[in-house]
Amino acid sequence: MRLSGTKTGSANQYNGLGDQLYDLGGARPTLDLNFASNGSLVDSVTGKTLVDFTRASGGTYVDGDGLIKTAVTNLLLRSEEFDNTFWTPTNGTVSANQASSPTGAVIADKLIANNAASGAQVFSTTTLLASTTYTFSCYAKAAEWSWLRLTSRGPENSDIGAYFNLATGAVGVTDSNVTATIQDVSGGWYRCVVTRTTGTGAAAGRQRIYATNADNALSAGDGTSGIYIWGAQLEQSSTVGEYIPTTSTINSATRFHHDPTTGESLGLLVEEQRTNLLLQSEDLLTTWTALGGLVRTANQTVSPAGSVTADLLANVGTQIGYLEQPNASSNQFVSGTTYTYSVYLKKANTSTCLTLLFGTTFNSGGGNPVATWNLDTGVPAFTNGATGSMTAVGNGWYRCVMTDTATQTHTQNQQWLRMPSTSGDVYAWGAQLEAGSSPTSYIPTEGSTVTRAADVASISGNNFGTTNLLRYSEELDQADWAKTNSSVTANATSAPNGSASADKFVEGTAVTTDSSVVSTASIAYTSGVTYTFSVFAKAAERTSLRVIFHPNAFPGTVAQRTATFDLTLGSFLSVGSAYASSSVQTLGGGWYRIALSMVSDASATGNPTIVIGSAPYTGDGTSGIYIWGAQLEQSDVATPYVKSNVTFTSRASSATYYDKDGVIQTAAVNEARTAAYLPDGNGNFVSAGPLLLEPAGTNLVLQSEDFSTSWTIGGNTTVTPNYGTAPNGTATADRVQMPNNIGTVVTQAVTTVPGLPYVFSIYARATSGTSPLVLVLGTASQAFTLTESWQRYSISFTATGASTNAQLDNGSNAIDVLVWGAQLEQSSYPTSYIPTAGSQVTRAADVSDGGANTFGNSWYRQDEGTVFSAAQQQYQNTVGGALYWVFSDATSSNFHRAFGRAASTLGAGTTVSNVSQADRTPPTGTITAGSKVNLSYGYKANDFRAAANGVTDGTDASGSLPTITTLEIGGSQYMFLKLNGTIRRLTYWPSRLPNDTLQTITL
Repeated sequence: MRLSGTKTGSANQYNGLGDQLYDLGGARPTLDLNFASNGSLVDSVTGKTLVDFTRASGGTYVDGDGLIKTAVTNLLLRSEEFDNTFWTPTNGTVSANQASSPTGAVIADKLIANNAASGAQVFSTTTLLASTTYTFSCYAKAAEWSWLRLTSRGPENSDIGAYFNLATGAVGVTDSNVTATIQDVSGGWYRCVVTRTTGTGAAAGRQRIYATNADNALSAGDGTSGIYIWGAQLEQSSTVGEYIPTTSTINSATRFHHDPTTGESLGLLVEEQRTNLLLQSEDLLTTWTALGGLVRTANQTVSPAGSVTADLLANVGTQIGYLEQPNASSNQFVSGTTYTYSVYLKKANTSTCLTLLFGTTFNSGGGNPVATWNLDTGVPAFTNGATGSMTAVGNGWYRCVMTDTATQTHTQNQQWLRMPSTSGDVYAWGAQLEAGSSPTSYIPTEGSTVTRAADVASISGNNFGTTNLLRYSEELDQADWAKTNSSVTANATSAPNGSASADKFVEGTAVTTDSSVVSTASIAYTSGVTYTFSVFAKAAERTSLRVIFHPNAFPGTVAQRTATFDLTLGSFLSVGSAYASSSVQTLGGGWYRIALSMVSDASATGNPTIVIGSAPYTGDGTSGIYIWGAQLEQSDVATPYVKSNVTFTSRASSATYYDKDGVIQTAAVNEARTAAYLPDGNGNFVSAGPLLLEPAGTNLVLQSEDFSTSWTIGGNTTVTPNYGTAPNGTATADRVQMPNNIGTVVTQAVTTVPGLPYVFSIYARATSGTSPLVLVLGTASQAFTLTESWQRYSISFTATGASTNAQLDNGSNAIDVLVWGAQLEQSSYPTSYIPTAGSQVTRAADVSDGGANTFGNSWYRQDEGTVFSAAQQQYQNTVGGALYWVFSDATSSNFHRAFGRAASTLGAGTTVSNVSQADRTPPTGTITAGSKVNLSYGYKANDFRAAANGVTDGTDASGSLPTITTLEIGGSQYMFLKLNGTIRRLTYWPSRLPNDTLQTITL
């Protein structure tokens, strides 16, 4: 029977979210990287960017308009670490991690001016090309000072830039030949930008950031005043692009690729490292040699990049024209190496075909591989061992590709283009020669060869698995958390994750004594390591709390290790000087996540402490705050919350719980309550979390469901047993009718211990409409208005004698109610219902192992899972294959993975300690160039299965699982394979989905 409200089943609760994959999967995944739809690395489930991406070079891609674009590249190193040796301070200092950056993490540095009139600055030395346009930008926020100056120096050895007002968001004095803009990015932060074109000369470039307190002047400092800075970027561009963080190498933006003709989003482009061995890939008049009757005219039409940079190649006279480029180095072609030529071609006038050749004696027979391109039909022809493709890229352009393997090592020129006859002309652009069996994205070159670095996309470290060093991170009522002058009421309200698992931290009554709770699990801190403690908190009757890193491993006095947070203002009132940083995250519904970081100055033990209130005071024994999700980690910031491992061991009695519909169910002896729900106070039932744990409890009243026995019934009161359906679905609810007379009660006396808290609870509802009911416990009483829905009502009292009465009263009102499940227990709050008959009954404690989470996180599960990927290869599998994704332990010995096999088929499997546990091959047919593959792989011990494009391969019923720490996308640095294609979507469920579901989600 439903107490009130509804709870939708887990298989259907996500319907209507507009995502068919979730509906087909029957559950919401915990990781969903929808690259094609989102055009970003953001996880659709958490809204966070968990993927780390790097590419230590630029790179091109096709945008939604079908044009070839170049991804933003940050040429500065250590873009967020101004205290690093890459940056040089002058007349000032840099203090790291002093404020929240635009990302919310406390990683913004402070540039502090010392007593120098020439101005505090920090600069990087970066080589800039002559006569080239660059854009230099930096995020800045006012501290004591409110002006920033940015300057850029090129080979001409001249510093020019602009001033920016960080109080008003205005651009100040700007030097000539500089364009300056400022962007408000909220929270007092601005992105300040200067753009200039360099001159000529031999000096290296410098990018400078100044702190000042006036427009057009560099101020003298006082050793403490300055500004906050974060996120510096230098781009070879006339406009500012998206910010790209860097560390020890330059970094470039992710490339979200599109079909050049339809504009369809293909997702994240992941490619291996490649080098364009040709020079001047777009200027066919420089470093190239024209032979025969070939005449070249530069910049005659719009190229595939949208610029008028495509050259016209016309054949005149009586000789067939050729175009070739001398080799840039000796041994250009290496025997046994496969090479791929590619060029963008477009019909100009009458020419309908073009022949592309390698140099003579390319292969052992002295033959030349030949490709003929029909620019009318888009159909190529290949002879002399050549293979390749011809792909329309829009506006009449084709990317023409020819591949062959050299059987000799030689240094002859590449005989690149040949006209079909003595007449006709074509447009050409974007020539590329690369070692590899397929073309990769276009790599533009000028006076030298250019290498595009590999794309590296992965989830690892704290984004994959955070180690929460605390035990029982959500069960603060457990004995692992010591209570001083306080108590903890378990599962008192809804937590930030929606489950009814947040505890209430209740103050005691001792005079001027802190009400505190402290983790008693011994944490072994390591000297010199930064630790971060975080907890979710919400105001109840009290509106502030204190956090103390305690006691032995951290510097300073208790006052220096104490921070006070106001749950009404949502901000810290004070932070002790020993803390390296602090942060707050606003979650809605009154919840905040507060975090504090400190560097251990000793290798010793200690425990974090939470205290109610901003100072010692006299409590009332009932007021408090709500807390949930305590976490202690080795990190300088709070990473995504990870619940501590809690494993159920035993319980020496049965126990009750609510199911998802609010019906009371009974768990047998030693049966874990893993599917328990709790009322949320609004008529609904929400999850109690993955495991309901309670201490031992005893129901002191007899006949908890039969009020006609063992209960004293007052005059004029009528009790009718088994009148209605009870909350557990049985016909055991009693009807109690009381006329409008004083002293009409139903009561039972129990033995109590003076000075201990007791709580009396009962399930009740009105037979019709509404009805009053008064609960009495000792000298305490509380009136309730009952409705026709079952609710559990309770009253608390501190016993004053050896006997206490628990009773139902009408409060001088006529009442007609149904009652069931009376319980009186020695506790400050009601625990799960314990039925009694002729004697008191004890529910045994849930015995559990609440160990720290030594590995894992909120989205990945080690013992089972399902991975879905939608991907497209750029070319047919060759030796080694193409890797779609791999979950591993950062080695090539333990992993789950999906890959295109060398035989051009698809595989998915699991390996433990270099021994294959499962190797599935869904019958998808040959994986050819451009093949789109939807793959699912479900794994569990002795239960592995894969499906692709709606076809499954059967189940492998034997095998174990590896322990995983890393997800790599589209390639692996440990297996040295790349997809060389695009990932449209990668989705993970923390369960082994059913076989029919594995098949359905790939259709």
